[in-house]
Amino acid sequence: MCQVRLCYSPTMYAMFNLLSPFSSLAVRLRFIFILLLFPCLTVQGQDASTPIRVTLEEALEIALMRNYQLQAARVAEEDFLLEVKSGFSIAYPTIEGSSSYTRNIKEANPFAGSSAGDFFSGFAFIEWLGYNETVRTDGLNTTNPITFAEFSNRQLQGLNAAGITLGDSGDNPFSVANQYFNSITATYEIFNGPNWITLFQKSGIRTRIKQVSKATDRQEQVVIGQVREAFYNALLAEEEARVAAQSVERTRASRDETAIRVSNGILPKIDRLTMDVELVNQESNLVQARSRASNSLDQLKFLLGMPLEQELSLNGRLDVDDLAPYLSLVGMDLFERASVARPDHEEARLAHAFALNRFRASKASRLPVLEIFANFNYTGRVPDNRNFTISDPNDPFSFSQGSNDYFSKAYWQSAFNVGFNLTWTIFNGFARRSAIARAEVVARQASLNIDILNASTKAEINSAIRSLETAYHQIKHQEANVANAELNYEYTLARVNEGVANTFQLRTASTQLDTSKLNYLRAVHSFMTSKSSLEVALGTPLDHTLDTQLASSIK
Repeated sequence: MCQVRLCYSPTMYAMFNLLSPFSSLAVRLRFIFILLLFPCLTVQGQDASTPIRVTLEEALEIALMRNYQLQAARVAEEDFLLEVKSGFSIAYPTIEGSSSYTRNIKEANPFAGSSAGDFFSGFAFIEWLGYNETVRTDGLNTTNPITFAEFSNRQLQGLNAAGITLGDSGDNPFSVANQYFNSITATYEIFNGPNWITLFQKSGIRTRIKQVSKATDRQEQVVIGQVREAFYNALLAEEEARVAAQSVERTRASRDETAIRVSNGILPKIDRLTMDVELVNQESNLVQARSRASNSLDQLKFLLGMPLEQELSLNGRLDVDDLAPYLSLVGMDLFERASVARPDHEEARLAHAFALNRFRASKASRLPVLEIFANFNYTGRVPDNRNFTISDPNDPFSFSQGSNDYFSKAYWQSAFNVGFNLTWTIFNGFARRSAIARAEVVARQASLNIDILNASTKAEINSAIRSLETAYHQIKHQEANVANAELNYEYTLARVNEGVANTFQLRTASTQLDTSKLNYLRAVHSFMTSKSSLEVALGTPLDHTLDTQLASSIK
């Protein structure tokens, strides 16, 4: 008894929506359960040696889910789509932040070698002069002007009395041990010709996004054609192996009959030896035919994304019902049909439109770029010694000491500014001229690619039509030829049994029958693969009813 565990994920549902229109809705609904189970089917009591039997429609649906090339194309499409969508970033402002900390071990004196040091040393004289002017004009007999030396000495005594020791500022009196710098900058391009053309014009970045998925859509159609051809190849290889097995059976029966007649003295021993050699040759052909059939199945498994050790059998046959309608397709305007249905044609047109957009954007690089900016800075200059001296306003020789904490407002300051930047590249060494010329070349190449694709599509369609015509005539001839070969073998076998024909004639009739059957199967195979190639070239399946009506209307 087999127990089945169903695994489901949203990814499977999303991928099922990508299935090609080459299969009908009824087929999709019929096999959706198999498709959802296939990647994660767990069967107890059943292993890879249990064969899975699939029809062509099932094989196509499985390939659309699991084919390695399609999976790689979808991943590449997703990556490319994300890259293209990143182009929308030019429509938004840019905000950047930075933060830094600097520890000043030793700084050079910025006034070294100049007379600026004398300017700062003169501050003490100004303070002394101010004191003398105050006591001279205060009207008191107890206060008199003093010398600069006495003024400096009395200040030093006051500092010592307060227990204040003046620090050594080193070579640079403005040096601060700890410096912090934090900033946030916002910029926005109000006008940038190339960027705005790419972003807002219809043929710009939106066209590029539409173009991305077309390559994967075309890859799906190509994979469908590859799976069809591999399926037909496997059917043909199986039929060739079956025909080879029938030939071995007939040869073995003829060899046994010949052996009986040789033992009865009716035929010479050379006839039995000849049949033995023929039997061995036919068995060797059978081994080769079965090997080709296995190789064809392995190729189909690879295209389906199945493990090669999984046993697979095919539910189908090489046969065609009505051949005539397809012969009139040559008179129809198939190219117009292909140019509309094939995604690679749409991709080429979108690529040309985007190339023209890039050409216009390159010419717009002659215009200036205008951007607005806003900066916010928050800086900190924190000394190691955060003590400060307080002078008594009534007594210039009396001092006290205070201290600030690390995050005192005296050390931390903020700044904010806004403005505009106008950048205009007037000359850049002819680089702009080269960029414009190159964009024009790319646009011409895109236009040429459309012409190449049109010619290639017409050649593919004409080749498929000719192959269909050739296969059609081969099938008509081989149908009658197989019937004649079967009748000829029956007559020859009866004549051999009656003793009026020899084994050589029987071998010849058997070989003709096998060759006729194989030629018929190969003609049918050629017709089916040519029909598949035509559908791939058209980018759409051939609807039997519609195409029959179209074919009849142009007769």
